Amino acid sequence: MELKELIHDRIIDKCLPVYEQGFYEEAATTAMKQVEIALKERTGDKKLFGIRLIQKYLSNGGHLRLVTKIDEEEQKIAKKYFESTFSYYRNYTAHDGRNIDRILSTRILIIASELLELLNASSLSLMNIGGLDKLIENGIYDSRNQLKSILDILLAETIIDDTFDGLWETLYLNNKFSENHFNKLFELGLIQYKTEVGAIDEPETNELLDFGCFELTDIGKNIMKQLSKDTI
Repeated sequence: MELKELIHDRIIDKCLPVYEQGFYEEAATTAMKQVEIALKERTGDKKLFGIRLIQKYLSNGGHLRLVTKIDEEEQKIAKKYFESTFSYYRNYTAHDGRNIDRILSTRILIIASELLELLNASSLSLMNIGGLDKLIENGIYDSRNQLKSILDILLAETIIDDTFDGLWETLYLNNKFSENHFNKLFELGLIQYKTEVGAIDEPETNELLDFGCFELTDIGKNIMKQLSKDTI
């Protein structure tokens, strides 16, 4: 199995190229930095760093919930694992790192990937792009109003039995959004799609249909707050 198959998309993008060139310390340091960036994106905190960030949002009943794929009930254990692992590797890569060889760098890239998975980090980093203003400047969206408009449309939609035809017509034909506009919302971790099984009763067949809806993530909520200020 290749290393690329084991690591998060952010680590592939930011760390794998320098790792493959033999810059193992730089790759490991960048990997742990990506975890910190993802944590700051999830919390919206712009002031705290390192262990202080962990202590506020994960330790002592902090409100940030991790995505525990192994056991949904093991939040306390997952938080302890995240806190100790992040502190151990982040502090070493940030303040020393001279003993990081290929083997240790490989381990750190994989561990950082697991921490990113626990945070449910998106494949792209809004902070790496440069925030909301850079998102507009780089031409991903034409304006703040365009970004808010597509978010408003999606949040108002209900999808019956995974039938998206009406949504595509609303987005692409009526409002001139592109598929890239839609996909970037998920890649940046601004929005997520959820379904409920058997929520709607079909009288003619006595069949329970599914319905789905779009929801803002924590990062999406922070972005929407910024966008909403423009209209006040």
